[in-house]
Amino acid sequence: MSRRLLLIFVLLGLFAGSALLCSPAAAAKPVAKITSYQGVVRVLTDSTIIAVTREGMVLSHGDRLQTEKGTVQVTFTDGAVMKVRPYTTTMVQERLEEKGWWIFKTKRAVRRVTCFVGKLWFKSGASDRKNYLQTPTAVCGIRGSDGDVGYDNLNTYLNMYSGEADPVGKVFMGFFEDPGISAAAKNAVYKALENAYQKAQQAQQSGKKLDLAEAKAKALEVIKAAAEELKNNPDETVRDDAQKEAEKANKDLNNLKQQIQQIKEEKKTEETSEESSEETSEETSEETSDESSESSSSSSSSSTSSTTTTSEETTTSPSS
Repeated sequence: MSRRLLLIFVLLGLFAGSALLCSPAAAAKPVAKITSYQGVVRVLTDSTIIAVTREGMVLSHGDRLQTEKGTVQVTFTDGAVMKVRPYTTTMVQERLEEKGWWIFKTKRAVRRVTCFVGKLWFKSGASDRKNYLQTPTAVCGIRGSDGDVGYDNLNTYLNMYSGEADPVGKVFMGFFEDPGISAAAKNAVYKALENAYQKAQQAQQSGKKLDLAEAKAKALEVIKAAAEELKNNPDETVRDDAQKEAEKANKDLNNLKQQIQQIKEEKKTEETSEESSEETSEETSEETSDESSESSSSSSSSSTSSTTTTSEETTTSPSS
């Protein structure tokens, strides 16, 4: 019996350790920073979209970067470097991932760089972290290497300058041109983030409760669109993550839509109340005006009558 209890405690300890290693707090730590940029670059972090205006801006797990006619260089904490080309949308992730089954699972530090559209260059750092360059249709594990990865809404491209790559899915190897603005204009994630940024700017300027809520909804639509793009990835880990992300985004969106509807109803009630108050004020003003007019008319009649009487008395006086 004691051996069985000991085994149970050991298993519980392993599961508890697993929970700690996969805690959200670890995922929230900064993973990189922007070391240079040119032109228009935007970052989606959680449900907030901002334009890059300075070097040194910190990036965290799950952040998404998007360029227009511009470029951005990102340096990771272990010295790895990523250079993002114009009209590209990418996401950076760093975490511990499990492999294996039950108590035989092992954990390893992983970095995933996703290119949703466009082109980027990546060079691995000094750590033993496993690096993956991925797109909606493929995943490439790279070791001690640097290379370009790109996606044009149909095909995945990989051009290695050094080191080795282990592709999963269909990948076209060798030099390739930037997919450019034409690919970006047709990409669901790129367009969603572009629209979300415009809405965020509008909300920031107005400061209205409804605009702010709608801006957050647009940001969540970006997260949902990105997850939908990865749900058919050939890598099981990527697919599972995308499914969970899509479900969470849907749940958050539904909750937010209810809040937006409530805000709209409150606004409508306020407007109706204001209109009612204005109508009441106008009616009161009209009644006051009518009463004033009647009073003025009565006063005028009285004055006329008094004048007539005085005139008559004046006319009668000489006769007597």
